[in-house]
Amino acid sequence: MMFGDAPTVPTKVPKAATLTGLRAPALVIVAGSSRVHDRRKVARRAGRHLANSRVEMLAGASHYGLPLTHAEQIAALMRESPAAP
Repeated sequence: MMFGDAPTVPTKVPKAATLTGLRAPALVIVAGSSRVHDRRKVARRAGRHLANSRVEMLAGASHYGLPLTHAEQIAALMRESPAAP
């Protein structure tokens, strides 16, 4: 195996204090059928620590398929988001 036991995309989860300090509007889209992340935990954490955020969970979306299988829903959410111009 090329990567051994390491994740294919190593990620670092930001500390709560880092997230709490962010004030820019944020749209957080969570894949409702993700098996990569604990979707409920991700949604709770984003809602709790990002002061100006909107958290949306897309039912039936997988982590890797999200941008392809739910592109229209994502585009609609982005147009509705307060961060959109």
